Amino acid sequence: MGLKGGQLIVIAGRAKMGKTTAAMGIVRHNAIRAKTHGAVFSLEMSRVELVDRMIAAEGSVPLTLIKNGEAMSEYATEVTAAFANINTGRLTILDRPGWTMSKIRTWCRKRKRRKGLDYVVIDHLGLLDGEMPGQSPLQRTSEATRQAKLLAKELDIPVIVLCQLNRSLEQRTDKRPIPSDLRDSGTIEQDADLVLFVYRDEVYNPEGQYKGIGEIIIGLARDVECKTIYTHYEGRFNRFRDMDYEYQPPVEQQAKTGKRGMDF
Repeated sequence: MGLKGGQLIVIAGRAKMGKTTAAMGIVRHNAIRAKTHGAVFSLEMSRVELVDRMIAAEGSVPLTLIKNGEAMSEYATEVTAAFANINTGRLTILDRPGWTMSKIRTWCRKRKRRKGLDYVVIDHLGLLDGEMPGQSPLQRTSEATRQAKLLAKELDIPVIVLCQLNRSLEQRTDKRPIPSDLRDSGTIEQDADLVLFVYRDEVYNPEGQYKGIGEIIIGLARDVECKTIYTHYEGRFNRFRDMDYEYQPPVEQQAKTGKRGMDF
């Protein structure tokens, strides 16, 4: 399942599930491995925080050691190599406040024309400023998703937008997200080409049978099978990674989902 020009891709989940981790995994692959030009508009985390997370994931360095300044004493080689890879990657991270979709579109047009631009990530939808004062959350979301889709089509690039889910799913026994859990879901469902839900059962059941398992649920898609992609979640390195064995979900879950490894 590769990224395609013109696509609006939504990555959604509740807090602490790993939306940014999943998105930055895609960014890291494209910037370092595929050598494509990307831009991340980070409205929640600073550039330093995102780079620290990328170093942890790229170099297999515990994020806690990077945060407290002790990483270089034990992982100097790994940190140096990871930083060099990231620094040579074709990636721009913009973390200043006050972004609206119209400002993002203007910036992206200029970058595409001058230096090239292959994909955009916006983290996250709920923190974008409205285009006009007094807009309701529904109006802001509708305008943002519409403009994000127009940006994808105009520049022929994938645009990845992160968003939160409604709290209503917390009331269910099975808290795996479904499309109706999207905030202002009508507009998102209408504009998005692909909706990926990030879910980790251990957030609710720390010692349960899904400990260490991340689920990337394809909830809505055009021309792609809706299924669940099971991954390893390595929190200390801030990354999801492919299963290194054939994972068999519990029988009751097999009836609902697929059981393939990560394929993007």
